[in-house]
Amino acid sequence: MLANPHFRLYALRTLTGVFWLLACLLSGPLAAQSAQDVLPADSLEVRLILADEQQKLQILLTLSEQYLDKQADLALARSKQALTLARRLNDARSEAIALRATGNALRYLLSDYESALDYCYKALKITEEREYKQEQAETLHLIGDIYFEVGNSYKAIEHYMQALAMAESLSLYPEVVKIFNKIGVVYTALGSDQKSIEYHKKALRISKNNEYNPGIAASNYYLAITYTQVGNLDLALEMQHIALALRQNMQDLEGQAICYMALGKIYLLKTDYDKALVQVNSAYQLYDQIGDTDGTARALNQMGAIYIEKKDFAQAINQLKLALSLGEQFNNKKVMRDSYEYLYNCYAALKNYEQALHYKDQFIAISDFIYGEESERRMAELQNRFEIEQKESEIAVLKKDKQIRDLALQEQANFRNFLIILLVLLSVIFTLVLYLFRNHRRSNQQLKSVNEHINRQNGELQELNATKDKFFSIISHDLKGPLNSLTSFAGLLINHTDALSKDEIKMLATDLDKSIKNLLSLLNNLLEWSRSQSGNLDIKVEPLDVRELVYANAELLQRTAENKEITLHTRVPANLKGFADKNQMNTVLRNLISNALKFTEKGGSVEVEVNEWKDAIEVAVRDSGVGMSPAVLAKLFKIEHKYSTPGTANESGTGLGLMLCKEFVERSGGMISVESQEGKGSTFRFTIPKYKPAPQPAMAV
Repeated sequence: MLANPHFRLYALRTLTGVFWLLACLLSGPLAAQSAQDVLPADSLEVRLILADEQQKLQILLTLSEQYLDKQADLALARSKQALTLARRLNDARSEAIALRATGNALRYLLSDYESALDYCYKALKITEEREYKQEQAETLHLIGDIYFEVGNSYKAIEHYMQALAMAESLSLYPEVVKIFNKIGVVYTALGSDQKSIEYHKKALRISKNNEYNPGIAASNYYLAITYTQVGNLDLALEMQHIALALRQNMQDLEGQAICYMALGKIYLLKTDYDKALVQVNSAYQLYDQIGDTDGTARALNQMGAIYIEKKDFAQAINQLKLALSLGEQFNNKKVMRDSYEYLYNCYAALKNYEQALHYKDQFIAISDFIYGEESERRMAELQNRFEIEQKESEIAVLKKDKQIRDLALQEQANFRNFLIILLVLLSVIFTLVLYLFRNHRRSNQQLKSVNEHINRQNGELQELNATKDKFFSIISHDLKGPLNSLTSFAGLLINHTDALSKDEIKMLATDLDKSIKNLLSLLNNLLEWSRSQSGNLDIKVEPLDVRELVYANAELLQRTAENKEITLHTRVPANLKGFADKNQMNTVLRNLISNALKFTEKGGSVEVEVNEWKDAIEVAVRDSGVGMSPAVLAKLFKIEHKYSTPGTANESGTGLGLMLCKEFVERSGGMISVESQEGKGSTFRFTIPKYKPAPQPAMAV
């Protein structure tokens, strides 16, 4: 365990603060570019002198992007030069890019979010008018970033979603992956870890489908950080190692260092201090190699914290003083604050109260200073947010005024037209005819609309009936097979009893028993499915003990596992209460575990694992069996595509069980999904709502 509660808070604070910031910086526009893609800034500055105007424009835009992280003042200067040149050359696309770059530089350099948004919206207007779709998506993405930084998460998501739709329409998969990950970060800030995981997994899926390794690494990293925050350290460790391996292959030194730091945090939380030291030391070596003094100092501080946990105070003091020296050299107050705090803890543990008091005083002084700076920054952000919202309100008012003026003009025009019609017609009768004609036309339009609606419903009904017909043809085929087998077995027993040996009769009886059981299983599933479809299935939602549910079904199928020499494991935390229909959940678990055993080779393993999330409980049934191809995965859970193959011991099935599982899980307010690869096994996951007891009324005093 960590030495005191303050260190636990520090570990979580670092995970949720520093790592998110560094990860977001890595996922920015420069992260996807390698050293081979663009020339260094100094080489580009030399080329700028001799380039013609069109080349100069592109070089200025590239320099603005390169300077953004560490020399935002130069980035702003180059973007404004590019903007002036683009307008002189009448290059609208470059003008939009330069406007966006200027807004981004103002955001980095001065935190002037109002001006940054002003430039971005000017860029957005050009991209919309000229239909520059890619630039429009990138501008919407940046606007989302700015809104997130000023604390308006919902506005950020709104613009991210617009950027996402446009990037998907253009198949800009790297941009799509970045936006999905950004949305995940926003949901983490809102405290919705489950939604965050959902969006990071979407990004991961797209990256894998397109073999986009930077995206795969980034999504695994984000997922590992989120799983660390919710306490699933084993899964976090697995995903962080995947991210690290990919960044090693890409020779992304800074990305590797961040992964090593995250791994160090995970091992620290698992109290495996030796492994934590190895990981953080690797991060230290990489930061030192790339000349990142901030990262080097943070790694030294983290090593000091680990040595404190190991009670090796001499080594801790040595590392912490090196970190403090770097912090003082580069005036990094947060590094200095952490060094002072850890040194105070070291000397207090060594009972050197004079030194402990010295560092305690230094810690308090610099903490007060940092708090003052952060308070000023928060006030500036609040002011920026207020000004942005005020400006949006003013724009909304202006739009409303314009709509009112347009409406008044339209009404005047309508009145004038009406007078002209009256003067031309010169007849009340003609006016009445005109009214009747309009009324008749309106009635025809309504009738046409009703007919179209009826035709649409008829089409949907025909499609549904066709699907049902196909489903029943599948079921009749599956019923016919076992019944034919029963007829054949019965004929053999009736006509050839005397000619059959005892072993042959026993073998026929075994096959007969298997066919009857398969038929009974099919009929049970078919009955349950038909009851669910007809609305006659009673659903009794109640609190249920998840561990008891899993153990009961595992025990029920233990004999089947032993017969195939399969190891059946369960990992279920105690005291987990779900809220669902117990009988339906038994059906779901029994089907999923039976399927896992069916498609697992002799000597394999099946594992049932339960995880607890904020509002739900996730049950995963994982096997080491034969797995499924993408084509097979696409057909699962669909009534019109029944999928069934023999098991590893030639067990038969109908595929109806999975449709029943999906029906029951979704009726309980949960979701079901599957992950599988051929030859590598399958994992079926489903969720059920977590039981939340009603609050007890306060006792009267």
